[in-house]
Amino acid sequence: MARPPVELPEQHPSPGDVHAVAQSIAELSQYNVGRAYMDVKTKTTNYSMDSELDRIILADGTNNTVVITLPLASNADHVEYVIKAVNITSAVTLTTEAADGTLDGVDINASPVTITPVNKSIRVCSDGTNWFRTDTDN
Repeated sequence: MARPPVELPEQHPSPGDVHAVAQSIAELSQYNVGRAYMDVKTKTTNYSMDSELDRIILADGTNNTVVITLPLASNADHVEYVIKAVNITSAVTLTTEAADGTLDGVDINASPVTITPVNKSIRVCSDGTNWFRTDTDN
């Protein structure tokens, strides 16, 4: 089904008009417009991703190892996530919840995926049961 066109308000709300800004965001969110960009987060410590709130994680391993844990595959059905290592002075690794320990059939809880070199990203998606890499720059 085609997505209906998004109609933006004729006047943009002023930065101080919190209610109008929130309403504009809510109107755009109903069509998932720009969702990936709204969901970019930078993490400098271990982080468990939320299946609803997260899409792109910038993992900054400048000061310590950062472990990014994917949400449960059953909660992330047909959603793509991107994890990018923006600094790998310390390691940046990807793992899953204990119940979803496989990525492309490999147990990544036993051997977490290390994201290198710097600025490399890994894209993954779930079919509701398993995790799969969708990036092409293995």
